[in-house]
Amino acid sequence: MAAILYLDIETNSQFERIEDLGVILEGETYRGKSLEKLLNISSQATAICGHNIFVHDLEILKKYPDLSRLAKLPVIDTLYLSPLFRPNLCKHKLDKDYQQSTPYKNDPLADARLAKMLLADLINCFRALSHEKQYLYASLLQETLPFKEFFQRLPLDQHWKKEEAILGSKAEILSASIQKLFTGKICLHASRLAIIEFAPVELAYVLALLDTEKPEIRTPSWLLHTFPQVEYIFDLLCTKNCGTSDCQYCQLKLDPKQGLKKYFGFPDFRHFEGDGAMPLQEQVVRAALTNQSFLAIFPTGGGKSLTFQLPALIRGAAKGALTVVISPLVALMKDQVDVLREKGVINAVALNSLLSPLERSDTIQRVKDGLVSLLYLAPESLRSNVVLRLLTGRLIDRFVIDEAHCFSAWGQDFRVDYLYIAEFIHLLQEKKGNNRPIQVSCFTATARPEVIQEIQAYFESKSGLKLKIFQTHQQRTNLTYRAIELDQETDKFEKLVNILEEKDGPAIVYVSRVKTTIKLEEGLKKQGLRVGAYNGKMESKRKNEVQNAFKSGEIDIIVATSAFGMGVDKDDVSLVIHYEISNSLENYVQEAGRAGRDPKMQAKCIILFNESDLDKHFELLQGLKLNQKEISQIWQGIKRFKTDFICRSALEIAKKSGWDEELRDLETRVKAAINALESINYLDRQQNSPRIFATGLIPDNFESAMVKVKNNAHLFTARQQDASERILQYLFGKYEARVDYMSEILGIGKRDTATV
Repeated sequence: MAAILYLDIETNSQFERIEDLGVILEGETYRGKSLEKLLNISSQATAICGHNIFVHDLEILKKYPDLSRLAKLPVIDTLYLSPLFRPNLCKHKLDKDYQQSTPYKNDPLADARLAKMLLADLINCFRALSHEKQYLYASLLQETLPFKEFFQRLPLDQHWKKEEAILGSKAEILSASIQKLFTGKICLHASRLAIIEFAPVELAYVLALLDTEKPEIRTPSWLLHTFPQVEYIFDLLCTKNCGTSDCQYCQLKLDPKQGLKKYFGFPDFRHFEGDGAMPLQEQVVRAALTNQSFLAIFPTGGGKSLTFQLPALIRGAAKGALTVVISPLVALMKDQVDVLREKGVINAVALNSLLSPLERSDTIQRVKDGLVSLLYLAPESLRSNVVLRLLTGRLIDRFVIDEAHCFSAWGQDFRVDYLYIAEFIHLLQEKKGNNRPIQVSCFTATARPEVIQEIQAYFESKSGLKLKIFQTHQQRTNLTYRAIELDQETDKFEKLVNILEEKDGPAIVYVSRVKTTIKLEEGLKKQGLRVGAYNGKMESKRKNEVQNAFKSGEIDIIVATSAFGMGVDKDDVSLVIHYEISNSLENYVQEAGRAGRDPKMQAKCIILFNESDLDKHFELLQGLKLNQKEISQIWQGIKRFKTDFICRSALEIAKKSGWDEELRDLETRVKAAINALESINYLDRQQNSPRIFATGLIPDNFESAMVKVKNNAHLFTARQQDASERILQYLFGKYEARVDYMSEILGIGKRDTATV
């Protein structure tokens, strides 16, 4: 293509002045920042080309009056063309391999060469298309500015001009071509003519993204941001089931029963007593696939997870969409992802504390690359800017809120950040520039009527979503319940051992305190039982080991707090024992429901208790309640920071408020108080600003650690070198290692403490 000027500009980000530029016109090249040189080279140019030139470089040129002629030239932007003709390689940034072998971070002349090579590649890709596809894309795009010059320089087969003359309707020709070229990839009865008229550019992008040999659909994040209507066109073409027998696509790709066979191997949905003509499972799946928001109440072991996993997988395959599952426990996330992988489903991942840094990085990259359809997150993760940016770059189908009773269940399992979900979804929509509502599905195994009403009221007031209720009245007839009163603690332990020795299969023993898990594990091991402890204070690696050992049968007894088992998919648990009383009726139903998930087996649920247990239980629940005085203390503590914007940990806020730093569930209580203050507009809690500190020491002793400090003295200020000896002595004494504590106890500034 003669007379095209290839241009790349580097600017001062603050003032948007040209700092460096690269220019290529036929055989002439230039790198520098001389505008006179740029004008001389570009004098014969009839068009200008670059990567992301339409939004970036062109706007810079318009700021310089001397460059006005250049700014008015027709534009070819390789960024806008890449998703059309190289849909698997449509990155926002160029692949700058030169950065590996040169000292330059950015070389505008090299980038101009890359844009030239990319344009040549795109032209070849376009010419490799059938004449019918060339005509289709040219007709949809050639009147729109970012594409006009590209198509004017590429002559089309005259056959299609003749067709237009004969039929008299370009739209009719395009509609027929789309039906022919994309059979099996879009709904046969989608409103193609209307889409051609009101969204031709978005239609072209969607068709190009569908027209790939790879199974996954990767929609670039910049494309979703620049053309937010792409999501809507995907919905119109790929997710609305027309329900007609002549549509091959809807019959095979969108039918719930076909998806059930494909992903889970089941011939039909599970029936519950009182379901009626259509099983509840199928009703819920169809509600999700028709973009409804709802609250579904399933009995534990009633196939709840399948009803949100199946729509997620169907929508992921249809349009490359991501379903976000908010789940309260890492054990639940890991278990559900593991079960899906056993079924051959590899596009589900969990992003949680069980992952190593490398695993976390790999998971984030897979989500970015569009290789994931189902993402599990803890509610606290929604405060992360990394998560916000990650989801902004994906086409989001819906949010699934698992264990939705956590919205209201005060106690050890209450998650304050559940109350942030609606606000996060609103923030996400703002960042994506998309006003279309993101639907939500809420799931729980049990919820009192007032909890159901609270969840409905929350989403209606915060998001304008009215949740439909799906509920089964199925009873777990294969479970036998029994409560045994025992006078002494020793009697309770002896009874526990006797029950466990006579069990018929795997067993879970629930307790309310971390230290009790360790104590019982030790005691039961002495009795020759294969047992492991699981609690929220354990390291991630150990949690994984215990969970995997229980699932594989290496151990057959778990002694756990409620941090384990909510959603664990092990269907042969024959016995659940509550050695200590659960902190709510909802949690008891959840935990007891871990037994007998295989409806063909009989299982037992036993409570061992004495009167003192009840006293401890009510004392614990009372201690978890916040009162107005405590909320006021947190407010006064926040004001003591004497600034309009603060970034502090829950511990720092608690100490500033005069709270005992050893207070049980301190972080949950502080966050609950902040939520209460936010609800009455006293403050606005924004995204978290994480800080990363070391959690361990590589040297074996204090002396070898001090040698490392002296050998790296250039990394520390004089003040930090003086502080290092005291800090290391403290650390090797194995005291509390949190920066907040050390800073205060040692009288050393927090910045210096963290640096050392």
